Amino acid sequence: THRRRLRSMSRLGQYRVDRELGRGAMGVVYQAQHLLLQRPAALKILAPDLVDAASRARFEREVRLAAKLQHPSVVQVYDFGVTAEGLFFYAMELLDGITVRDLISNHAPLSPARAADIVRQVAQALREAHGKRIIHRDLAPANLMLTVRGETYDVVKVLDFGLVKRIRTVDQGGPKLRAVL
Repeated sequence: THRRRLRSMSRLGQYRVDRELGRGAMGVVYQAQHLLLQRPAALKILAPDLVDAASRARFEREVRLAAKLQHPSVVQVYDFGVTAEGLFFYAMELLDGITVRDLISNHAPLSPARAADIVRQVAQALREAHGKRIIHRDLAPANLMLTVRGETYDVVKVLDFGLVKRIRTVDQGGPKLRAVL
């Protein structure tokens, strides 16, 4: 029933749902439009068959942790909510571009300067995440998108913070929680 509702969904809270963009382990991503702001967004909706307390808690951690990251090379989270039907979702910036996986598949080899620039941007985004004790556990070419911002090409966006896990570490100051993405 939830799956049928997802397929026929045309509106979710303040968002008009336009079309499905993809599916992952945690949920489905849709292209959408914020109705009042008229801003495009990508909506990630927790897969209905994962709606149990542990999955909801994991999904909420994913959203909260991703929202803490403000680096220009990390996809930005805009909103989070629960529908009247109990579907958990979050809205993030909608990206237009190509994944590094597709770039390599279709245009390899890359020039050393271009490859170095991509790696530099990813490293800078990870430096911010690591500074906030967040580690991305699925860094792969499919989770790196190249976009255009203004007249700047090859702007990297690190995607998919779906592998959220909290682990306990011990520092000099005693036990601390560290988020692992």
